[in-house]
Amino acid sequence: FKIDRDIPVQTVHEAFVPKAMVADVLPQLREGDFVNVVSSKGSETLVTHVGLIVLGPTGERRLIHSAEPMVREESFDAFIARALEREARTPKGRAPLRLMGFKFLRLNERPEPPPMKPQPRPGR
Repeated sequence: FKIDRDIPVQTVHEAFVPKAMVADVLPQLREGDFVNVVSSKGSETLVTHVGLIVLGPTGERRLIHSAEPMVREESFDAFIARALEREARTPKGRAPLRLMGFKFLRLNERPEPPPMKPQPRPGR
């Protein structure tokens, strides 16, 4: 589209919870917390999927996310097991998409928007 960009390259260091430690942090999560699924492919680490925390019938933390063919709600153990099965099915010679862990995000309960100049309003 011939879009010019003058954005400098930035290096960002992010932290995530490794998949083996996710059970340790589940009690701290609240319904509505945002989940980034962190994966690696070759030497690259990236967020490959997103979801939300929901509470199951007995209060357990579950992941709700969209996956073919529909929205899915499942335990983190089930999500991790499916990811490991997918990794195992990767054809030889191709770098598998490996589940590394999860990054959990929570909205600020009392956001403070920065002060703004008055905005123009349409005429009446």
